[in-house]
Amino acid sequence: MNNQLSLYILVNLISFGCGFALTWFFDYKKSMDGELENTDEELEDIKLESEDILSPVTGKAFELSNAKDDVFSSLSLGDGIAFTPEEGKIYAPVTGEITVAYPTKHAIGIKSDNGLEVLIHIGIDTVELNGKYFESNIKQGMHVKAGEELVSFDIDKIKEAGYDPTVMMIVTNTPEYKAILPKKYGEVKHGDLAITTQV
Repeated sequence: MNNQLSLYILVNLISFGCGFALTWFFDYKKSMDGELENTDEELEDIKLESEDILSPVTGKAFELSNAKDDVFSSLSLGDGIAFTPEEGKIYAPVTGEITVAYPTKHAIGIKSDNGLEVLIHIGIDTVELNGKYFESNIKQGMHVKAGEELVSFDIDKIKEAGYDPTVMMIVTNTPEYKAILPKKYGEVKHGDLAITTQV
């Protein structure tokens, strides 16, 4: 407008030249490369690793999809494995931090040192027992080692009260893994390899 086209072009050329010069002299690319390298290192620090998960109980292992609880059998909370317990004790399946310790003692959440998140649920609808027939000394924030005893429960009393004592173990961050692979069905002892993960 108003025959100012040449001035408009000149101003744009000056702006482009200034931007180019500043980038060249202050080595912007090198600075950005350094930032990107730091970002890559940070991502590597939090990258999940493949991890083995041990059986938390002695009993008989079976497919989680066959558990008599739709929430767990549908795998909506994550993939995993189920057990018919023969001994009323739960042991840590991984080394990590207790992230969930319900007052009712029927469920335990653990986040392993490698980022794996495991939920162990003892019985079906046993939350209604409000902690009766369960004993536990774990607290949220505690660090536990794989194989360490976490909870004890009275299988016979739970059955007499009309509840199914099936133990279910779920990897709650299943979507972060390529595969959750149960390794053994049938008779198992606590500490046996129950699940392997693939990242």
